[in-house]
Amino acid sequence: MVLLQLLVVGSVIGGLITWLLRSLMCKAKNEVMNKAILVTGCDSGIGHELAKHLDSIGFYVFAACLDTSSEGAQRLRIEASPCLRLVNMDVTNEDHVRHALDMSQKTCQQDNKVCMDWSTTLVFAYVVNLNG
Repeated sequence: MVLLQLLVVGSVIGGLITWLLRSLMCKAKNEVMNKAILVTGCDSGIGHELAKHLDSIGFYVFAACLDTSSEGAQRLRIEASPCLRLVNMDVTNEDHVRHALDMSQKTCQQDNKVCMDWSTTLVFAYVVNLNG
């Protein structure tokens, strides 16, 4: 009898924990649904995985690839949701960077997405030159 009571109490507690975690996950996903982000280096490595992850949690992702016909870019095209958009961008080319930023901002305005402008192209170029 005591075992049955423990089983019922455990099931109720487990159900409450599951419900709480599920509601928290849904809330977190709703908080990013209208936000967009530009991720560089999406052909492979960390940029590729970051773009997939951000797409999976609900961000509108602009995945910047050196070559949008590369194997990694094509995997993103197949595996990701329609909220991930491939962008051809060489981070060492100022015209590419400016075009990608302009395109992402225009898309955000058209789709009513929050597009954060974290830096100017000069700051972006400084970071690239510093790390390049």
